Amino acid sequence: MSNNNLGLAPESAAPQVSGRPWRVLVVDDEKDIHSAVRLAISGIRFHDRPLEIVSCYSAAEAETDLAEHPETALALVDVVMENEHAGLDLVRTIRERQDNSQLRIVIVTGHPGQAPEREVVRDYDINDYHEKTEMDVNRLYAVVINALRGFSALATLERSRRGLERVAEASGGLFSHESIDQLLHAVLDEMASLLGVLDGGLLLETPSAAIVEAESISEPDLHIVAALGHYLHGAGQNPASLLPSNGLQLVLRALQNGSTQIEGRLFAGYIPSRCQPRQVIYLEGMPPLSNADTKFIELLLANTGRARDQLTLSCDMERMQRETLLLLCEAIELRSGETGNHVRRVGESAALLAKLAGLDTTECELLRAAAPLHDVGKIAIPDAVLNKPGALTDEEWVVMRTHANAGHALLITHDSRWLAAAAEIALSHHERWDGQGYPRGLDGQDIPIYGRITKLVDVFDALLSRRCYKDAWPLEQVLDVLRDGRGSEFDPRLTDLMLDRIQEFLAIHERLPDTA
Repeated sequence: MSNNNLGLAPESAAPQVSGRPWRVLVVDDEKDIHSAVRLAISGIRFHDRPLEIVSCYSAAEAETDLAEHPETALALVDVVMENEHAGLDLVRTIRERQDNSQLRIVIVTGHPGQAPEREVVRDYDINDYHEKTEMDVNRLYAVVINALRGFSALATLERSRRGLERVAEASGGLFSHESIDQLLHAVLDEMASLLGVLDGGLLLETPSAAIVEAESISEPDLHIVAALGHYLHGAGQNPASLLPSNGLQLVLRALQNGSTQIEGRLFAGYIPSRCQPRQVIYLEGMPPLSNADTKFIELLLANTGRARDQLTLSCDMERMQRETLLLLCEAIELRSGETGNHVRRVGESAALLAKLAGLDTTECELLRAAAPLHDVGKIAIPDAVLNKPGALTDEEWVVMRTHANAGHALLITHDSRWLAAAAEIALSHHERWDGQGYPRGLDGQDIPIYGRITKLVDVFDALLSRRCYKDAWPLEQVLDVLRDGRGSEFDPRLTDLMLDRIQEFLAIHERLPDTA
């Protein structure tokens, strides 16, 4: 590419333009070539986005730059730099060691004899080949536009693949208590990332009847579900006061029409769903979208709506199953002469202690659901033993202890994560830290954490409550049992956590009192 063909002149500052620029790397050891290329292509715009032209004066410098900026769209590479084949070595490094297949690479050589076109095209993964002497402004313009068009097409395909993978991953938490929220947060983050939104975005929802005549509503009933960018500070605020007026109207039109709305660099994507409330994704700083981008967005929103419907149905069914089993456990408690909310308190207290112990939200919710089933095996215990008002004989204790194995056998046959957790709790919640418990005589950390947590909150609640064989104990006497059992019957760390926050456990007992 000769300086005369390109009309070399002193470099001037690039104009200030909006939109994320296409990154173009010029790799050549001649400074005049960089100036000529910059002058020739600096004003090019593709899909309403400018160019960011970066100079590297050796293959080694370019290798480092591309490792740090794999998003680069185009590299114009000379062949002869540090050595006679430095540019070609760089091509192999980009494609093989850096595993970058999306970058468009154009060889521009001033030494075609040392790098013959046919051999280079055959042996190297390049996208175009030109001699410097044939490159005038018009030819260079065509080279850049064609390269960016190819890069954009590959990027669209990659966005589609990554987006579908992310939706599939987010949909995988089917039995997680927060799976719907996790899915929606993931979709907002991924859509903004894949579409190159640099400013901000919101996932908004509204009751089904909140938007009737969208254009006439001045204070719509909108709520923030998730936020990113400069909207992160807006949690709990009224979206109508945060959004620009044209952004708010775009959101309202999307909700009113049940369709995606795009205006300039603003986007409002409606999530089609049979569930309420209705939801829309709002993004600012959108780049111009190709037809493929638009189709991808519509597919992502439609799949998000379907996943939300399925997850909602699954969660509703799981809640119904949990409530049914809670009623079963309460029936077992009634069978043994109890008239209270013991199993519900154990579930709430187990979730609280799990949180204090540092378990994540998913495990805390799993314990909330599973711990109430700790004594479900009592259904196999004869009334004469279960309801005996006095002390049990040695033979009766042998029978009573079988409820741990019975509960495990009843629950372990079901294909459900929380029922599997309940089976583990049923089997382990009578083990002791010192190994003197039953049915397996486990000790210390060998006792599953769910069993250790449930044991502690079960004993606390049982002693604090009336039973057919005893009255409720005074609080201080109950606390003495916990202190005395620390390190022998109970996990010492869990005991300390509970004693330090005992008022919170008492609050659960007061909120779910026994019935008369």
